Amino acid sequence: MFDTDQTVLNREQVGTYFFVVVLSAFLGELLIMVALEAIHIESTVVAVLLDAALISLVVLTVTWHSMLRPFHGTLRTLELTRERYRSVVDAAGDMVFVLDEAGRITDTNRAAQTALDSKPHDLMGRRLSEFLQNDQGAPCNGVTSSCCGRTDGRTVRPSVVEGIIERRDGTAFPVSVRIGRADAGEDGSTRTVALIRDVTERKAHERELEDRTALLQTLIDAIPAPIFFKDRDFVYLGCNRAFEAFIGLERSQVVGKGVRDVAPPEMAEVYHTADQALFDSGEDQIYETAVRYADGTPHDVEFRKAIFRDANGAKAGIIGVMLDVTGRKREDKADGEEGEQRQAVG
Repeated sequence: MFDTDQTVLNREQVGTYFFVVVLSAFLGELLIMVALEAIHIESTVVAVLLDAALISLVVLTVTWHSMLRPFHGTLRTLELTRERYRSVVDAAGDMVFVLDEAGRITDTNRAAQTALDSKPHDLMGRRLSEFLQNDQGAPCNGVTSSCCGRTDGRTVRPSVVEGIIERRDGTAFPVSVRIGRADAGEDGSTRTVALIRDVTERKAHERELEDRTALLQTLIDAIPAPIFFKDRDFVYLGCNRAFEAFIGLERSQVVGKGVRDVAPPEMAEVYHTADQALFDSGEDQIYETAVRYADGTPHDVEFRKAIFRDANGAKAGIIGVMLDVTGRKREDKADGEEGEQRQAVG
């Protein structure tokens, strides 16, 4: 669309210029002929020369405009491309800052201007560190081309940092900053592009998730029976304090480990086989086995395990509860012996 309009405009320009040149040359020749007639000089030779000059001038004018036409089209194409890219950048929801080697702002988009409540001229030449702080509240003085990550030939590995943006009114909000190196400018200097995203909503969700996780941990820690949960690869995701006491390890020493890493070899195989059977069948599992607690005391334990699923309904892992049935077993044994004695007496 834009190319067609440009072609029509060039033709109109060439036609106008051609008409003006021809008209001017004709009037000039006419005036010279009148002047020569007035002074009674033979004008035949002069007329021929003027005609030749007029034709050369017309040819030169047309040739000149023919040569300039592609140049004008190229300039227009570049201008339209620049406008399109500018529209895309301005339509982006993330803040975009272009920085020079000293970390000074040379360009921004509308999202940045809106977030900072500033006009473009208020931001140009300022350092990003004037209103960008790291997550400890200190100015991010390192947001320059030197912190764009390592380069391997022509490949640039952008870096991502977390920070805080402070507005002119003193209010602040958390951001994620992605820093990359742009192509060098005409003067050979390197430009840095900082893409900054407002992560206020994400941080709120993270805090909410942390609160829920803390509540869940408090609840299961209050349960006296050992509780544990594993992912689909049977790697521990968490446990409660009772499980820590049973296994003799802190939670941080259990999470991320497999059963073979924390249990005696002979028991690890029993647990792993049971976990695999549970995951394959998907049905709740109950079984009893003898275990030895970390303090060396033997216990009879009833394992109750079940599959938990993710939001899509796929199997995500295993949750298990260990019920100490040592006392019940002892009572059952005592009751059995007493019954046998009564039968013997009777």
